[in-house]
Amino acid sequence: MKISFAPKLPLTAALSLALAGGLAASQPATGKGLAIGQLQGTGSTSPLQGRQVQVTGVITARIKTEDGWMFSLQDAGDGDENTSDAVFLLGAPDTLTVGASLAVSGTVMELDTKNNSRITALQVAAVTPVAARNLPDVQVIQQAPKHEADWEKLEAMRVRISVPLTLTGSQHAARFGRWQAAFGGRLWAPTELALPGTAANQLAAENRARSLWLADAEGRSAMRREIPRLGSQLHDAEGIIDERFGRHHLQLTQALNIQPQPAPPVPARQGRLRIAAFNLENLFNGDGQGGGFPTPRGAQNHKRYQQQLARHIAALAALDADIIALMELENDGQDALAAESQLLAALNARHGGDWRAVTVAANANQDAIRNGLIYRSSQVQLLEPPKVLDRGPFAHFSRPAIAARFRSGASAPFVVIANHLKSKGCRNARAADANQRDGQSCWNATRLESVRQLDGWVQSHYSGQPVVMLGDFNTYAMEDPPRWLRAHGWQDAFAALGVQQPYSYVYEGQAGRLDHAFVNRRMQAWLTAAHEWHINADEAEGLRTPDTSPLRSSDHDPLLLDFNPRH
Repeated sequence: MKISFAPKLPLTAALSLALAGGLAASQPATGKGLAIGQLQGTGSTSPLQGRQVQVTGVITARIKTEDGWMFSLQDAGDGDENTSDAVFLLGAPDTLTVGASLAVSGTVMELDTKNNSRITALQVAAVTPVAARNLPDVQVIQQAPKHEADWEKLEAMRVRISVPLTLTGSQHAARFGRWQAAFGGRLWAPTELALPGTAANQLAAENRARSLWLADAEGRSAMRREIPRLGSQLHDAEGIIDERFGRHHLQLTQALNIQPQPAPPVPARQGRLRIAAFNLENLFNGDGQGGGFPTPRGAQNHKRYQQQLARHIAALAALDADIIALMELENDGQDALAAESQLLAALNARHGGDWRAVTVAANANQDAIRNGLIYRSSQVQLLEPPKVLDRGPFAHFSRPAIAARFRSGASAPFVVIANHLKSKGCRNARAADANQRDGQSCWNATRLESVRQLDGWVQSHYSGQPVVMLGDFNTYAMEDPPRWLRAHGWQDAFAALGVQQPYSYVYEGQAGRLDHAFVNRRMQAWLTAAHEWHINADEAEGLRTPDTSPLRSSDHDPLLLDFNPRH
Protein backbone atom coordinates (compact mmCIF):
# COMPACT_ATOMS: atom_id res chain seq x y z
CA MET A 1 0.00 0.00 0.00
CA LYS A 2 1.36 3.40 -0.90
CA ILE A 3 -0.27 6.73 -0.09
CA SER A 4 0.95 9.32 -2.57
CA PHE A 5 -0.37 12.32 -0.69
CA ALA A 6 2.72 14.44 -1.35
CA PRO A 7 4.60 13.92 -4.61
CA LYS A 8 8.31 14.61 -4.58
CA LEU A 9 8.97 18.33 -4.74
CA PRO A 10 11.26 19.58 -7.53
CA LEU A 11 14.78 19.93 -6.13
CA THR A 12 15.79 22.78 -8.38
CA ALA A 13 18.22 25.57 -7.61
CA ALA A 14 16.04 28.09 -9.43
CA LEU A 15 14.58 30.91 -7.32
CA SER A 16 11.05 32.15 -7.87
CA LEU A 17 10.13 35.21 -5.81
CA ALA A 18 6.87 37.10 -5.56
CA LEU A 19 7.57 40.62 -4.36
CA ALA A 20 4.46 41.07 -2.23
CA GLY A 21 3.41 42.49 1.09
CA GLY A 22 6.38 44.84 1.28
CA LEU A 23 8.93 42.01 1.15
CA ALA A 24 11.56 42.69 -1.49
CA ALA A 25 14.63 40.99 -2.82
CA SER A 26 17.59 43.02 -1.65
CA GLN A 27 21.34 42.99 -1.42
CA PRO A 28 22.66 40.82 1.40
CA ALA A 29 23.04 42.58 4.73
CA THR A 30 26.51 43.89 5.44
CA GLY A 31 28.71 41.87 7.75
CA LYS A 32 29.33 38.15 8.00
CA GLY A 33 26.23 35.94 8.16
CA LEU A 34 25.62 33.42 10.93
CA ALA A 35 25.62 29.68 10.74
CA ILE A 36 22.03 28.61 11.39
CA GLY A 37 23.27 26.48 14.30
CA GLN A 38 24.40 29.69 16.05
CA LEU A 39 20.91 31.09 15.64
CA GLN A 40 19.31 27.92 17.00
CA GLY A 41 21.64 27.43 19.94
CA THR A 42 21.69 24.34 22.14
CA GLY A 43 18.62 25.12 24.24
CA SER A 44 14.90 25.02 23.57
CA THR A 45 14.91 28.69 22.53
CA SER A 46 17.28 30.77 20.46
CA PRO A 47 19.99 32.76 22.28
CA LEU A 48 19.40 35.48 19.66
CA GLN A 49 15.66 35.91 20.15
CA GLY A 50 14.61 39.39 19.03
CA ARG A 51 17.86 40.06 17.16
CA GLN A 52 18.25 41.01 13.50
CA VAL A 53 20.38 38.37 11.76
CA GLN A 54 21.35 37.08 8.35
CA VAL A 55 21.70 33.39 7.41
CA THR A 56 22.35 31.56 4.16
CA GLY A 57 21.06 28.16 3.10
CA VAL A 58 18.84 26.11 0.83
CA ILE A 59 15.03 25.87 0.93
CA THR A 60 14.25 22.23 1.79
CA ALA A 61 10.45 22.23 2.17
CA ARG A 62 7.34 24.31 2.40
CA ILE A 63 4.83 23.53 5.13
CA LYS A 64 1.17 24.45 5.31
CA THR A 65 0.10 26.20 8.52
CA GLU A 66 -3.13 27.79 9.70
CA ASP A 67 -1.76 31.18 8.67
CA GLY A 68 -0.26 30.27 5.30
CA TRP A 69 3.04 28.80 4.14
CA MET A 70 6.14 28.32 6.23
CA PHE A 71 9.49 27.32 4.70
CA SER A 72 12.51 25.50 6.07
CA LEU A 73 16.00 26.81 5.31
CA GLN A 74 19.01 24.58 6.01
CA ASP A 75 22.75 25.15 5.69
CA ALA A 76 25.74 22.80 5.59
CA GLY A 77 26.01 22.71 9.38
CA ASP A 78 28.20 24.16 12.11
CA GLY A 79 29.74 20.88 13.25
CA ASP A 80 27.79 20.82 16.53
CA GLU A 81 25.33 17.92 16.74
CA ASN A 82 23.52 19.67 19.61
CA THR A 83 22.33 22.50 17.38
CA SER A 84 19.88 22.33 14.51
CA ASP A 85 21.21 23.36 11.12
CA ALA A 86 17.86 24.61 9.85
CA VAL A 87 15.33 27.28 10.69
CA PHE A 88 11.76 28.05 9.68
CA LEU A 89 11.02 31.14 7.62
CA LEU A 90 7.84 33.14 8.23
CA GLY A 91 6.54 35.83 5.92
CA ALA A 92 8.50 34.64 2.90
CA PRO A 93 6.90 34.70 -0.58
CA ASP A 94 4.60 31.74 -1.25
CA THR A 95 6.41 30.97 -4.48
CA LEU A 96 9.78 30.07 -3.00
CA THR A 97 10.97 26.85 -4.58
CA VAL A 98 12.51 23.88 -2.85
CA GLY A 99 16.20 23.83 -3.79
CA ALA A 100 16.55 27.61 -3.97
CA SER A 101 19.77 28.98 -2.42
CA LEU A 102 19.16 32.17 -0.43
CA ALA A 103 20.60 34.70 1.92
CA VAL A 104 17.83 35.66 4.33
CA SER A 105 17.77 38.47 6.85
CA GLY A 106 15.14 38.95 9.50
CA THR A 107 14.23 38.87 13.16
CA VAL A 108 14.67 35.77 15.31
CA MET A 109 11.49 34.79 17.11
CA GLU A 110 10.05 31.94 19.16
CA LEU A 111 6.65 30.92 17.85
CA ASP A 112 4.11 29.79 20.45
CA THR A 113 0.75 29.96 18.76
CA LYS A 114 -2.81 28.93 19.50
CA ASN A 115 -2.06 25.39 18.30
CA ASN A 116 0.74 25.08 20.87
CA SER A 117 3.53 25.26 18.31
CA ARG A 118 6.95 25.92 19.81
CA ILE A 119 9.51 26.59 17.13
CA THR A 120 12.38 28.95 16.44
CA ALA A 121 11.70 30.96 13.30
CA LEU A 122 13.02 33.87 11.31
CA GLN A 123 10.54 36.62 10.48
CA VAL A 124 11.79 37.46 7.02
CA ALA A 125 12.71 41.03 6.10
CA ALA A 126 14.63 40.37 2.89
CA VAL A 127 15.81 37.51 0.70
CA THR A 128 18.55 37.43 -1.87
CA PRO A 129 19.52 34.65 -4.29
CA VAL A 130 23.06 33.37 -3.90
CA ALA A 131 25.23 30.96 -5.85
CA ALA A 132 23.58 27.56 -6.13
CA ARG A 133 24.33 25.12 -3.32
CA ASN A 134 23.60 21.44 -3.05
CA LEU A 135 20.57 20.40 -1.11
CA PRO A 136 21.82 19.52 2.41
CA ASP A 137 22.19 15.84 3.20
CA VAL A 138 19.21 14.27 4.88
CA GLN A 139 19.72 13.30 8.54
CA VAL A 140 19.16 9.53 8.85
CA ILE A 141 17.46 8.44 12.08
CA GLN A 142 17.80 4.78 13.09
CA GLN A 143 16.27 4.85 16.56
CA ALA A 144 14.17 6.99 18.85
CA PRO A 145 15.95 9.66 20.89
CA LYS A 146 16.50 8.97 24.60
CA HIS A 147 14.39 11.99 25.53
CA GLU A 148 11.54 13.70 23.74
CA ALA A 149 13.39 17.02 24.01
CA ASP A 150 16.20 15.62 21.83
CA TRP A 151 14.03 16.21 18.76
CA GLU A 152 14.79 19.91 19.29
CA LYS A 153 18.29 19.30 17.89
CA LEU A 154 16.68 18.44 14.55
CA GLU A 155 14.12 21.25 14.36
CA ALA A 156 13.37 22.27 10.75
CA MET A 157 15.95 19.79 9.38
CA ARG A 158 15.53 17.18 6.66
CA VAL A 159 15.10 13.79 8.30
CA ARG A 160 14.67 10.24 7.02
CA ILE A 161 13.56 7.43 9.35
CA SER A 162 15.47 4.35 8.21
CA VAL A 163 13.52 1.87 10.37
CA PRO A 164 9.82 1.04 10.20
CA LEU A 165 7.48 3.04 12.38
CA THR A 166 4.33 1.53 13.86
CA LEU A 167 1.06 3.42 13.51
CA THR A 168 -0.16 3.75 17.10
CA GLY A 169 -2.86 6.41 17.01
CA SER A 170 -5.34 7.83 14.50
CA GLN A 171 -7.67 9.80 16.75
CA HIS A 172 -6.72 13.06 15.02
CA ALA A 173 -6.44 11.64 11.51
CA ALA A 174 -9.88 12.21 10.01
CA ARG A 175 -10.15 15.79 11.23
CA PHE A 176 -6.57 17.05 11.19
CA GLY A 177 -4.62 14.57 9.05
CA ARG A 178 -2.23 13.75 11.91
CA TRP A 179 -1.06 10.18 12.58
CA GLN A 180 0.71 9.06 15.73
CA ALA A 181 3.59 6.66 15.14
CA ALA A 182 6.28 5.07 17.27
CA PHE A 183 9.70 3.53 17.05
CA GLY A 184 9.97 -0.06 18.26
CA GLY A 185 6.37 -1.22 18.00
CA ARG A 186 3.17 -0.31 19.81
CA LEU A 187 2.96 2.06 22.72
CA TRP A 188 1.39 0.58 25.85
CA ALA A 189 -0.59 2.47 28.46
CA PRO A 190 2.00 2.83 31.24
CA THR A 191 -0.13 1.25 33.97
CA GLU A 192 -0.95 -1.68 31.71
CA LEU A 193 2.64 -2.82 32.19
CA ALA A 194 4.11 -0.88 35.12
CA LEU A 195 3.12 -0.17 38.71
CA PRO A 196 1.53 3.24 39.31
CA GLY A 197 3.94 5.95 40.36
CA THR A 198 7.61 6.13 39.44
CA ALA A 199 7.65 3.11 37.11
CA ALA A 200 4.53 4.17 35.21
CA ASN A 201 5.71 7.77 34.90
CA GLN A 202 9.06 6.57 33.56
CA LEU A 203 7.32 4.44 30.95
CA ALA A 204 5.13 7.41 30.02
CA ALA A 205 8.28 9.47 29.39
CA GLU A 206 9.74 6.66 27.26
CA ASN A 207 6.50 6.51 25.28
CA ARG A 208 6.73 10.22 24.54
CA ALA A 209 10.33 9.83 23.38
CA ARG A 210 9.39 6.90 21.11
CA SER A 211 6.48 8.82 19.61
CA LEU A 212 6.57 10.88 16.47
CA TRP A 213 3.53 12.43 14.86
CA LEU A 214 3.25 12.43 11.08
CA ALA A 215 1.49 14.96 8.87
CA ASP A 216 1.54 15.94 5.21
CA ALA A 217 3.78 19.00 4.88
CA GLU A 218 1.48 20.50 2.27
CA GLY A 219 -1.77 19.68 4.07
CA ARG A 220 -3.24 17.40 1.42
CA SER A 221 -6.21 15.26 2.32
CA ALA A 222 -5.00 11.67 1.82
CA MET A 223 -3.97 11.30 5.46
CA ARG A 224 -7.52 12.24 6.44
CA ARG A 225 -9.14 9.72 4.11
CA GLU A 226 -6.82 6.70 3.75
CA ILE A 227 -6.20 5.74 7.35
CA PRO A 228 -4.81 2.24 7.95
CA ARG A 229 -5.43 0.15 11.06
CA LEU A 230 -3.25 0.72 14.08
CA GLY A 231 -0.33 -1.67 14.13
CA SER A 232 0.39 -1.04 10.45
CA GLN A 233 4.05 -0.55 9.55
CA LEU A 234 5.14 2.75 8.00
CA HIS A 235 8.27 2.78 5.85
CA ASP A 236 10.27 5.52 4.11
CA ALA A 237 9.16 8.34 6.39
CA GLU A 238 10.97 11.48 5.26
CA GLY A 239 10.31 15.13 5.93
CA ILE A 240 10.93 18.08 8.22
CA ILE A 241 10.83 18.07 12.03
CA ASP A 242 8.63 20.66 13.69
CA GLU A 243 6.56 21.00 16.86
CA ARG A 244 2.86 21.75 17.11
CA PHE A 245 0.00 20.79 19.40
CA GLY A 246 2.68 20.23 22.02
CA ARG A 247 4.29 17.28 20.18
CA HIS A 248 7.06 16.84 17.64
CA HIS A 249 5.94 16.09 14.08
CA LEU A 250 7.56 14.86 10.92
CA GLN A 251 6.07 16.96 8.14
CA LEU A 252 6.23 14.43 5.33
CA THR A 253 7.66 15.51 2.00
CA GLN A 254 7.76 12.05 0.41
CA ALA A 255 5.13 9.37 -0.04
CA LEU A 256 4.89 6.79 2.73
CA ASN A 257 5.09 3.08 2.03
CA ILE A 258 2.59 1.32 4.26
CA GLN A 259 2.41 -2.33 5.25
CA PRO A 260 -1.23 -2.54 6.40
CA GLN A 261 -2.27 -4.51 9.46
CA PRO A 262 -5.20 -6.70 8.37
CA ALA A 263 -8.46 -6.91 10.29
CA PRO A 264 -8.59 -10.21 12.21
CA PRO A 265 -11.30 -12.86 11.82
CA VAL A 266 -13.59 -13.61 14.73
CA PRO A 267 -11.83 -16.00 17.16
CA ALA A 268 -12.99 -19.58 16.74
CA ARG A 269 -14.92 -21.07 19.64
CA GLN A 270 -12.90 -23.43 21.85
CA GLY A 271 -15.54 -24.60 24.30
CA ARG A 272 -19.19 -25.53 24.68
CA LEU A 273 -20.05 -22.21 26.35
CA ARG A 274 -19.04 -18.73 25.17
CA ILE A 275 -19.48 -15.62 27.34
CA ALA A 276 -18.67 -12.19 25.90
CA ALA A 277 -18.55 -8.55 26.97
CA PHE A 278 -19.10 -5.57 24.72
CA ASN A 279 -19.14 -1.82 25.39
CA LEU A 280 -21.69 -0.38 22.94
CA GLU A 281 -20.31 3.20 23.05
CA ASN A 282 -23.57 4.81 24.11
CA LEU A 283 -26.41 3.04 22.30
CA PHE A 284 -29.29 5.56 22.55
CA ASN A 285 -32.39 5.20 20.35
CA GLY A 286 -34.08 8.55 20.88
CA ASP A 287 -37.77 8.07 21.69
CA GLY A 288 -37.74 4.60 20.13
CA GLN A 289 -40.00 5.77 17.31
CA GLY A 290 -37.56 7.64 15.08
CA GLY A 291 -37.58 10.90 17.02
CA GLY A 292 -35.92 12.29 20.11
CA PHE A 293 -32.59 13.11 18.50
CA PRO A 294 -29.96 14.28 19.19
CA THR A 295 -29.56 12.11 22.27
CA PRO A 296 -27.56 13.10 25.39
CA ARG A 297 -24.67 10.72 24.81
CA GLY A 298 -25.36 8.75 21.65
CA ALA A 299 -26.44 9.26 18.05
CA GLN A 300 -27.08 12.75 16.75
CA ASN A 301 -29.90 11.70 14.43
CA HIS A 302 -31.97 8.65 13.54
CA LYS A 303 -29.80 7.76 10.54
CA ARG A 304 -26.69 7.68 12.71
CA TYR A 305 -28.52 5.51 15.24
CA GLN A 306 -29.54 3.05 12.53
CA GLN A 307 -25.93 2.84 11.32
CA GLN A 308 -24.71 2.31 14.88
CA LEU A 309 -27.31 -0.38 15.54
CA ALA A 310 -26.51 -2.21 12.29
CA ARG A 311 -22.81 -2.39 13.17
CA HIS A 312 -23.59 -3.56 16.68
CA ILE A 313 -25.73 -6.37 15.28
CA ALA A 314 -23.00 -7.37 12.83
CA ALA A 315 -20.52 -7.59 15.71
CA LEU A 316 -22.81 -9.29 18.25
CA ALA A 317 -24.03 -11.92 15.79
CA ALA A 318 -20.47 -12.74 14.74
CA LEU A 319 -19.37 -13.31 18.35
CA ASP A 320 -21.24 -16.63 18.41
CA ALA A 321 -21.76 -16.12 22.15
CA ASP A 322 -24.33 -17.67 24.48
CA ILE A 323 -24.26 -14.84 27.05
CA ILE A 324 -23.17 -11.24 26.48
CA ALA A 325 -22.56 -8.57 29.12
CA LEU A 326 -23.34 -5.15 27.66
CA MET A 327 -22.11 -1.72 28.76
CA GLU A 328 -23.26 1.78 27.79
CA LEU A 329 -26.86 0.88 27.07
CA GLU A 330 -29.27 3.77 27.33
CA ASN A 331 -30.84 3.64 30.81
CA ASP A 332 -34.40 3.88 29.51
CA GLY A 333 -36.02 0.75 30.87
CA GLN A 334 -36.89 -2.49 29.11
CA ASP A 335 -40.22 -1.83 27.42
CA ALA A 336 -40.73 -2.15 23.67
CA LEU A 337 -39.37 1.34 22.99
CA ALA A 338 -36.20 0.90 25.04
CA ALA A 339 -32.78 0.78 23.40
CA GLU A 340 -32.09 -2.71 24.76
CA SER A 341 -35.41 -4.09 23.48
CA GLN A 342 -34.83 -2.77 19.98
CA LEU A 343 -31.26 -4.10 20.02
CA LEU A 344 -32.62 -7.54 20.93
CA ALA A 345 -35.27 -7.39 18.24
CA ALA A 346 -32.67 -6.59 15.60
CA LEU A 347 -30.31 -9.28 16.92
CA ASN A 348 -33.06 -11.90 16.89
CA ALA A 349 -33.96 -10.97 13.33
CA ARG A 350 -30.32 -11.56 12.33
CA HIS A 351 -29.17 -14.34 14.63
CA GLY A 352 -31.27 -17.21 15.89
CA GLY A 353 -34.40 -15.57 17.23
CA ASP A 354 -33.77 -16.86 20.77
CA TRP A 355 -32.01 -13.94 22.41
CA ARG A 356 -33.51 -12.73 25.70
CA ALA A 357 -32.65 -9.96 28.14
CA VAL A 358 -32.17 -10.48 31.85
CA THR A 359 -34.93 -8.36 33.39
CA VAL A 360 -33.44 -5.71 35.66
CA ALA A 361 -35.55 -3.84 38.22
CA ALA A 362 -35.18 -0.08 38.70
CA ASN A 363 -32.19 0.74 40.90
CA ALA A 364 -30.64 3.60 42.80
CA ASN A 365 -28.35 4.75 40.00
CA GLN A 366 -29.97 7.27 37.65
CA ASP A 367 -27.06 7.52 35.23
CA ALA A 368 -27.88 7.97 31.54
CA ILE A 369 -26.32 4.58 30.77
CA ARG A 370 -26.50 1.15 32.37
CA ASN A 371 -25.28 -2.42 32.06
CA GLY A 372 -27.24 -5.30 30.56
CA LEU A 373 -27.09 -9.07 30.21
CA ILE A 374 -28.51 -10.89 27.22
CA TYR A 375 -28.48 -14.64 26.53
CA ARG A 376 -29.61 -17.31 24.08
CA SER A 377 -32.47 -19.18 25.72
CA SER A 378 -31.85 -22.22 23.51
CA GLN A 379 -28.27 -22.52 24.77
CA VAL A 380 -28.39 -21.57 28.45
CA GLN A 381 -31.06 -21.48 31.12
CA LEU A 382 -31.57 -18.46 33.38
CA LEU A 383 -32.18 -19.96 36.82
CA GLU A 384 -33.55 -17.03 38.82
CA PRO A 385 -34.07 -13.26 38.73
CA PRO A 386 -30.78 -11.35 38.77
CA LYS A 387 -29.24 -9.52 41.69
CA VAL A 388 -28.16 -5.90 41.28
CA LEU A 389 -25.47 -4.12 43.29
CA ASP A 390 -26.54 -0.49 43.46
CA ARG A 391 -25.29 0.69 46.85
CA GLY A 392 -22.15 2.60 47.86
CA PRO A 393 -20.16 3.74 44.82
CA PHE A 394 -22.59 1.86 42.56
CA ALA A 395 -25.41 4.22 43.53
CA HIS A 396 -23.87 7.29 41.89
CA PHE A 397 -20.52 6.55 40.19
CA SER A 398 -19.89 2.99 39.01
CA ARG A 399 -22.88 1.57 37.14
CA PRO A 400 -24.82 -1.07 39.09
CA ALA A 401 -23.39 -4.54 38.60
CA ILE A 402 -25.84 -7.20 37.36
CA ALA A 403 -25.37 -10.82 38.44
CA ALA A 404 -27.36 -13.72 36.96
CA ARG A 405 -27.17 -17.48 37.52
CA PHE A 406 -27.29 -19.76 34.49
CA ARG A 407 -26.93 -23.42 33.60
CA SER A 408 -25.51 -24.79 30.37
CA GLY A 409 -27.15 -28.11 29.58
CA ALA A 410 -26.77 -30.29 32.68
CA SER A 411 -23.84 -28.28 34.07
CA ALA A 412 -23.54 -26.95 37.58
CA PRO A 413 -25.01 -23.43 37.95
CA PHE A 414 -22.62 -20.55 37.28
CA VAL A 415 -22.81 -16.78 37.75
CA VAL A 416 -22.11 -14.05 35.20
CA ILE A 417 -21.67 -10.45 36.41
CA ALA A 418 -21.75 -7.43 34.08
CA ASN A 419 -19.60 -4.52 35.30
CA HIS A 420 -18.84 -0.95 34.33
CA LEU A 421 -16.81 1.05 36.82
CA LYS A 422 -16.39 4.83 37.06
CA SER A 423 -14.44 6.32 34.18
CA LYS A 424 -11.07 8.09 34.35
CA GLY A 425 -12.49 11.50 33.40
CA CYS A 426 -11.63 14.12 36.01
CA ARG A 427 -14.84 16.10 36.16
CA ASN A 428 -15.84 16.72 39.82
CA ALA A 429 -13.02 14.50 41.11
CA ARG A 430 -11.93 15.56 44.60
CA ALA A 431 -9.47 14.50 47.30
CA ALA A 432 -8.42 10.85 46.85
CA ASP A 433 -10.33 10.69 43.59
CA ALA A 434 -8.36 13.57 42.08
CA ASN A 435 -5.46 12.79 39.74
CA GLN A 436 -2.58 11.63 41.95
CA ARG A 437 -0.11 11.90 39.04
CA ASP A 438 0.74 8.21 39.35
CA GLY A 439 -0.66 7.11 35.99
CA GLN A 440 -4.10 6.01 37.25
CA SER A 441 -5.87 9.29 36.43
CA CYS A 442 -9.01 10.31 38.33
CA TRP A 443 -11.57 8.32 40.37
CA ASN A 444 -9.12 5.53 41.18
CA ALA A 445 -10.18 5.52 44.83
CA THR A 446 -13.83 5.04 43.80
CA ARG A 447 -12.93 2.22 41.42
CA LEU A 448 -10.89 0.54 44.16
CA GLU A 449 -13.76 0.78 46.63
CA SER A 450 -16.09 -0.53 43.92
CA VAL A 451 -14.13 -3.76 43.44
CA ARG A 452 -13.85 -4.25 47.21
CA GLN A 453 -17.60 -4.00 47.57
CA LEU A 454 -18.15 -6.12 44.48
CA ASP A 455 -15.99 -8.88 45.94
CA GLY A 456 -17.82 -8.78 49.26
CA TRP A 457 -21.18 -8.85 47.49
CA VAL A 458 -20.16 -11.89 45.44
CA GLN A 459 -18.90 -13.73 48.52
CA SER A 460 -22.12 -13.04 50.43
CA HIS A 461 -24.42 -14.26 47.63
CA TYR A 462 -22.45 -16.74 45.51
CA SER A 463 -19.81 -18.29 47.75
CA GLY A 464 -18.57 -21.62 46.41
CA GLN A 465 -20.17 -21.21 42.98
CA PRO A 466 -18.38 -20.69 39.64
CA VAL A 467 -18.34 -16.94 38.93
CA VAL A 468 -17.07 -14.76 36.11
CA MET A 469 -17.27 -10.97 36.26
CA LEU A 470 -16.44 -9.08 33.12
CA GLY A 471 -16.88 -5.76 31.41
CA ASP A 472 -15.43 -2.27 31.33
CA PHE A 473 -13.51 -1.74 34.57
CA ASN A 474 -11.96 1.54 33.32
CA THR A 475 -8.64 0.53 34.81
CA TYR A 476 -5.46 -0.92 33.34
CA ALA A 477 -3.95 -4.23 34.43
CA MET A 478 -1.37 -2.91 36.91
CA GLU A 479 -3.59 -0.33 38.59
CA ASP A 480 -4.94 -0.71 42.11
CA PRO A 481 -8.36 -2.31 41.39
CA PRO A 482 -7.14 -5.27 39.26
CA ARG A 483 -4.20 -5.86 41.57
CA TRP A 484 -6.56 -5.89 44.58
CA LEU A 485 -8.81 -8.44 42.88
CA ARG A 486 -5.89 -10.68 41.97
CA ALA A 487 -4.56 -10.45 45.51
CA HIS A 488 -7.95 -11.60 46.83
CA GLY A 489 -8.29 -14.77 44.79
CA TRP A 490 -9.67 -13.60 41.45
CA GLN A 491 -7.88 -14.81 38.34
CA ASP A 492 -7.31 -12.62 35.30
CA ALA A 493 -8.70 -14.91 32.58
CA PHE A 494 -6.15 -13.73 30.01
CA ALA A 495 -3.18 -14.08 32.33
CA ALA A 496 -4.41 -17.48 33.52
CA LEU A 497 -4.17 -18.76 29.93
CA GLY A 498 -0.90 -17.02 29.11
CA VAL A 499 -2.38 -14.65 26.51
CA GLN A 500 0.40 -12.27 25.47
CA GLN A 501 -0.11 -8.51 25.32
CA PRO A 502 -3.91 -8.36 25.36
CA TYR A 503 -5.56 -4.98 24.78
CA SER A 504 -9.09 -3.75 24.20
CA TYR A 505 -8.74 0.02 23.98
CA VAL A 506 -6.38 2.63 22.56
CA TYR A 507 -6.20 6.10 24.10
CA GLU A 508 -3.87 8.80 22.78
CA GLY A 509 -1.95 6.16 20.87
CA GLN A 510 -1.40 3.85 23.87
CA ALA A 511 -2.96 0.39 23.95
CA GLY A 512 -4.16 -1.41 27.06
CA ARG A 513 -7.04 -3.17 28.77
CA LEU A 514 -9.88 -1.19 30.23
CA ASP A 515 -12.02 -4.28 29.71
CA HIS A 516 -11.33 -7.29 31.92
CA ALA A 517 -12.59 -10.75 32.77
CA PHE A 518 -12.02 -12.16 36.26
CA VAL A 519 -12.90 -15.71 37.24
CA ASN A 520 -12.86 -17.43 40.60
CA ARG A 521 -11.11 -20.77 41.05
CA ARG A 522 -14.16 -22.88 40.23
CA MET A 523 -14.88 -20.96 37.02
CA GLN A 524 -11.21 -21.02 36.04
CA ALA A 525 -11.34 -24.82 36.07
CA TRP A 526 -13.82 -24.61 33.16
CA LEU A 527 -11.92 -21.91 31.21
CA THR A 528 -10.52 -23.01 27.84
CA ALA A 529 -9.82 -19.77 25.93
CA ALA A 530 -9.79 -15.97 26.27
CA HIS A 531 -9.89 -13.69 23.24
CA GLU A 532 -10.21 -10.08 22.25
CA TRP A 533 -11.59 -9.45 18.80
CA HIS A 534 -9.72 -6.37 17.58
CA ILE A 535 -12.42 -4.87 15.40
CA ASN A 536 -12.67 -1.47 17.07
CA ALA A 537 -9.70 -0.12 19.00
CA ASP A 538 -7.37 -0.31 15.97
CA GLU A 539 -9.81 1.21 13.50
CA ALA A 540 -10.04 4.92 12.81
CA GLU A 541 -13.07 6.89 13.95
CA GLY A 542 -15.40 7.60 11.05
CA LEU A 543 -14.21 4.49 9.21
CA ARG A 544 -15.97 4.22 5.87
CA THR A 545 -17.23 0.65 5.68
CA PRO A 546 -20.69 -0.78 4.99
CA ASP A 547 -23.12 -0.56 7.91
CA THR A 548 -23.21 -4.36 7.90
CA SER A 549 -19.52 -4.45 8.89
CA PRO A 550 -18.59 -4.96 12.55
CA LEU A 551 -15.49 -2.76 12.13
CA ARG A 552 -15.50 0.32 14.38
CA SER A 553 -18.86 -0.63 15.83
CA SER A 554 -17.56 0.78 19.12
CA ASP A 555 -14.40 2.22 20.64
CA HIS A 556 -13.78 -0.92 22.75
CA ASP A 557 -12.97 -4.39 21.45
CA PRO A 558 -15.31 -7.18 22.58
CA LEU A 559 -14.00 -9.86 24.96
CA LEU A 560 -14.78 -13.55 24.48
CA LEU A 561 -14.32 -16.35 27.02
CA ASP A 562 -14.80 -20.02 26.19
CA PHE A 563 -15.61 -22.68 28.79
CA ASN A 564 -16.36 -26.35 29.08
CA PRO A 565 -18.82 -26.41 32.00
CA ARG A 566 -18.88 -29.38 34.33
CA HIS A 567 -21.61 -31.02 36.34
